[in-house]
Amino acid sequence: MAGIRVIPDIRRYFYAAPAEIGFAEAVAFPAADFVNDAGEPVSSFADFGQSGYYNLYLNGVVQQGQAYHAAPEGLTIYETGQTVAAGTPIILETVGFQAVPTANS
Repeated sequence: MAGIRVIPDIRRYFYAAPAEIGFAEAVAFPAADFVNDAGEPVSSFADFGQSGYYNLYLNGVVQQGQAYHAAPEGLTIYETGQTVAAGTPIILETVGFQAVPTANS
């Protein structure tokens, strides 16, 4: 019977705050400031369009979707009034899905 197999594609990008960052107003982070899972610099974030989504983690805690905007060129964290300490990890996770037809068995 033929079917569909869903294949996830997960990519993570890491940034450590070099100094305290206050979010009294929106703060933009270029993608080039991040490294991937292998510790290699990146020039852009993966964008899976309608077939995926982004998750943002500050210090390991997932953030509400309305608190940020991610695009291939960078990440913007909107005004929250919060402050993160130097060294705080900022992690952007991109998750995409591809549907692949499977052969009859």
